[in-house]
Amino acid sequence: MKYNLITPEGTKDVILDECFMRRDIEYTIRKMLLRSGYREVITPEIEFYDVFNSDYFAQENLYKLFDQKGRILVLRPDSTMPIARLAATRLKDAPVPLRLFYIQNIFVNNPPHLGKSNRISQMGAELIGVKSKMADIEMLVSAMETLGTFCKNGFNFEISDVGYYNALIAKLDIDERRKEKIRRNIEQKNYPSLNTLLDTIEQNAITDTLRELPKLFGGKEVFEKARSLYTNDEINSVLSELEMMYNTLKSIHFPGKLTVDLGMVTRLDYYTGLVFKGYAPEVGDALLFGGRYDKLLSEFGYDAPAIGYAINMDSLVRIVASNLNYPKQPASDCLIYVEKGFELAALKTAADLKKSGKRVEFALLDDVADAQKLAKIKNIKNMTIVTGPRNENDSEMN
Repeated sequence: MKYNLITPEGTKDVILDECFMRRDIEYTIRKMLLRSGYREVITPEIEFYDVFNSDYFAQENLYKLFDQKGRILVLRPDSTMPIARLAATRLKDAPVPLRLFYIQNIFVNNPPHLGKSNRISQMGAELIGVKSKMADIEMLVSAMETLGTFCKNGFNFEISDVGYYNALIAKLDIDERRKEKIRRNIEQKNYPSLNTLLDTIEQNAITDTLRELPKLFGGKEVFEKARSLYTNDEINSVLSELEMMYNTLKSIHFPGKLTVDLGMVTRLDYYTGLVFKGYAPEVGDALLFGGRYDKLLSEFGYDAPAIGYAINMDSLVRIVASNLNYPKQPASDCLIYVEKGFELAALKTAADLKKSGKRVEFALLDDVADAQKLAKIKNIKNMTIVTGPRNENDSEMN
């Protein structure tokens, strides 16, 4: 069986108006980031396996291949890791704060039955070299401004701190496999499975708190509830900093709903503190996600704090497309029909029209009646017929 007429599972062609809309969205976000001092970088689609050979990624989900020297390569499954590599090498001597952004694809080899995209277009920003409340606010505001620009039906913005969950789970004397099961059940808010698993562990204040963790989402009341379940100096510090951030963001009045979700326990273990996600009613999964990763760059030999976020551009395009006023590529202003023998004159006519700012295309048909039909089909209002050095007939389509 030949597969030359279809795309691989988890991929698709992007065509016509969707391409135009995607580039228009990218252009808008690029302008927003450039105005805030961010500079663009592009990392290779193919990286050495060693860049991602860690506990952060399930190795079976990586697309692997070999170079001519037999070294293992992968299609990048994430953009933050390559940018950490880049910052730790070629940009190590750059002044901080280092503000970077990217527009590129990642590749995840998902099982076919899940129906997920294997090629995901992302646009993201990274702020490297500074750990401060203002740096966190800058990132959060940038993310919320982006969502507010395109999510006309509103959005939900959730914040948390992985330090809260990490402080709790560290006190349980269990193996890593069971810790991962607990994390996954909390993230999925799978109460029955979580309770069944915790029943196999010695019962104490920690297990009681973990049972309640999927329910710890909402407004400012979440902080009081969390403190009433269990606290110590470390947890109290995490909750206090997160509460201050929540109050700061509430005062900004963005057009989205702000929520605290202490059950946000992401699988990407390189996050070290503040984490956040953005959701829109048109899509089920997170549209935007990010957080602080202060130890990741040290794995590449450059000890520097960092925070960043990534936007799923495929989901964002779907959201914009659901809006009846989404940008479509405009029709050409003029269709040029060329009589045989007058090709050079037609080129001169097209060049003059383009200099005046017009969008122009050639009919490339042998019959003028067919050219007029084409103009109507493509909604081109004007057609110029070139039959000599000068235009002898310049007509407007009705």
